[in-house]
Amino acid sequence: MIIYRLFLYIFLIAILSIHLSGCEGRMDGKSTDPEAIILKYREYRESNNLHEAYAMLSDSCRSLIEEEEFISLNKIPDSLIDLHEYKTLSIEALPVPGEVTNYARYKVNYSFINKVKSDTIVSSWFYTLFLEGGRWNIIWTSSLLDRAYSYLTNKQNEEAKLIFRIIIGVNPYDDLARRGLASALANDNEYQEAIYQVKVALRIKPDDVQSYVDLAELFRMVNQYDSSINYYQKAMSIRTEPIYHVNLGICYKLKEQYVEAEEQFRIGLEKDSLLTQAWWMLGELYSLNLKDPDMAIASYDAALKSKPMATYYQNKLNFSYARALGSYLFYSQDQLSSAKKHEMLGKAKECLNEAMETDPYNPEYQELLKQLEKDFENL
Repeated sequence: MIIYRLFLYIFLIAILSIHLSGCEGRMDGKSTDPEAIILKYREYRESNNLHEAYAMLSDSCRSLIEEEEFISLNKIPDSLIDLHEYKTLSIEALPVPGEVTNYARYKVNYSFINKVKSDTIVSSWFYTLFLEGGRWNIIWTSSLLDRAYSYLTNKQNEEAKLIFRIIIGVNPYDDLARRGLASALANDNEYQEAIYQVKVALRIKPDDVQSYVDLAELFRMVNQYDSSINYYQKAMSIRTEPIYHVNLGICYKLKEQYVEAEEQFRIGLEKDSLLTQAWWMLGELYSLNLKDPDMAIASYDAALKSKPMATYYQNKLNFSYARALGSYLFYSQDQLSSAKKHEMLGKAKECLNEAMETDPYNPEYQELLKQLEKDFENL
């Protein structure tokens, strides 16, 4: 009898094990397999079953984001649903940096097909999942991220930092939130933590060009030019943009490596002949470092004829040009006719006045204006 009961006990355990293995990946009627969670979530999103999609978010996300907000931001117009087709191409598990076991990250490659235009776009999306109560839940903080970047754009750094930190608390592996936090920190001169945040972002998303560029800029701000050059070169080994050469040239200029600086500025112009920043930096190099006023004025002139920059930088360019013209007149006045002097001084005042329209109390601008007016009186 004992042997029979033992045999029956073992048999029941075996049956239960088979049953449980058949149920593996299901809990409360839902799959606990991360890849299956992602596929189901995407299915709900693409079919506008957003109530079900919202229910798949982590508890922390649902505590921060109302269902109505989630639905309004993700709803696809009914007229477009039947005109689009999504096809998952692959799902790849990504390593999660750090000793963390309750997070999982996946990269999903999918094709988006526009049936009207017959366009097919292959895209990638990153999903982070959080293990709660024995099942994986989706982390979604897009609306918070948009809000934080809006604060950042409007220079509301404290508000931006607060929301970026909330996002990172929910999802420590949100590289965009860490890079945004780094920008807000840098705006407040908190460079060391900013560098730390971007380095973490780079561990989360290796070989991200923008993270390398951000680090290069941050190290330049703290006068660590060799590190800045190193990160620019890493970025350019993956993808090169004309402006990267300009910024790399600025680092060389600050290191007083003027040959290398000029080379980088000119490579930038080879890639984009109307790159205003490259012409401007060449003008600065010739005016302040190489003491070649003719080349400086020619470079500044080319910069002013190129694409306008943001107001702050355009003002700086106008000031540099006006300063260079005034300096040229001082050193070459014996070689210039009275008419030429009047022409150059007039152009200098015109550029400076343009800068002072939006920055009238800038002490550098005011001082140069006084000098130019004095030069006019002495003609």
